[in-house]
Amino acid sequence: MDQEELRRFAEVYRQMRDEQLAALLDEQGALTDEARQALLGVVAERPEVPGIRRRAMDEAWRQSERQAERETKEARSDAQLAGARPALGFWLGLLAVILSVWALWRSFGLCWAIWTADPTLFEAAAFLAFKAIIIATAASMLAAAGVAIHAILAGNTRDHLRRIVAMLWYIAVGASLIAYTAIRLLLRPIYSQPEFSVAPFLIYFAIALIVASLWTAYLLGSQRCRLRYPKNPGESVLRVFE
Repeated sequence: MDQEELRRFAEVYRQMRDEQLAALLDEQGALTDEARQALLGVVAERPEVPGIRRRAMDEAWRQSERQAERETKEARSDAQLAGARPALGFWLGLLAVILSVWALWRSFGLCWAIWTADPTLFEAAAFLAFKAIIIATAASMLAAAGVAIHAILAGNTRDHLRRIVAMLWYIAVGASLIAYTAIRLLLRPIYSQPEFSVAPFLIYFAIALIVASLWTAYLLGSQRCRLRYPKNPGESVLRVFE
């Protein structure tokens, strides 16, 4: 072992602070034999250096634990946030399908009433007005179904939920009232047939009221809907952490 080299390293190390020597102890494996021997000799002259090193190691360990705990909390929070807003779910998905099918069925059904009516009335002014109203109503039903389906799939606030309810009632109830009013005012005076009587309308209207009421109760009272369509976009996240 080169004694001159050993002495030179010892002089350098004696000029270092205790914290620097403690840091070098963690890296002594990378030192030469002379440097390591000189370092251990200088450390032996300063009994407080090993304590500094232990405290540094303890602090590094505590920082590592805090970092791991912070990462765990962040991962848990991300998982909670990902699940804060429920997925579409079976019933909301079913409602989207029902709105589409119902709007198409009622639209074609209303138009079919025109096509199967008495051909001799096709040129009557009242019938032409009735046809225009029915076609416009059918188009509005399809548009309402599109608005409701978009709110079901992409909506995230209570306003979207109210929009779904409003479109549901228009498709199920409102459009039928428009069609029946047009029939009573325009067709009944010139064309009296059983399919345009009051009884079929009342039966359908009663069914539509029941269905719309049941769906409204689910949309406004369901826990899934309250979380999926909160009063503000952050409400469902806050509820997860309550």
